[in-house]
Amino acid sequence: ETGEGFTLERKIVAANNQVKYLKGILEVEKNTEGKPIALKGTLQDITDVKLLENELIKSQSELNAILQSMLEGVIKVNLQGQIEYANTAAKEILDIDKDELTGKFYQSREWKQIDEHGNPYPLEKLPLAIALTKHINIKNIEHPIVSPDGKWKWLSVNAAPLIDNNGNVY
Repeated sequence: ETGEGFTLERKIVAANNQVKYLKGILEVEKNTEGKPIALKGTLQDITDVKLLENELIKSQSELNAILQSMLEGVIKVNLQGQIEYANTAAKEILDIDKDELTGKFYQSREWKQIDEHGNPYPLEKLPLAIALTKHINIKNIEHPIVSPDGKWKWLSVNAAPLIDNNGNVY
């Protein structure tokens, strides 16, 4: 009779002092009384996968540190215009908590994006709207927003679509 299976991963040091990562897919074999009598399964050397995962984690951490240290505000939106990422500078520029920024939509009227005359900025002319719909880079579009204290804050906005290896915007 077999019991429930389980998976485990372990880091080991081999006899030659080489670090290895192993993955075990195991099952406990039990006797008729339900007591464990054997362990059977497979072991896989997943060292290459683990080393790549560690490199990826390090690379992502470094990229995040770079983005967070920038003085320019950086946001990433999905295809629906919802903000998925914002660095610290974006929060400071927009006068909003970074956690509150994530999940909002860039085209929301709560941003109070205006033109040079104080009129609402046309949504279809927002740099992110153009980048997302026309799949082109937009540079140095200037327009003000009204900050919570009522003052105008001028922004210079650049926007670019993210394009995968197949040419698809994401």
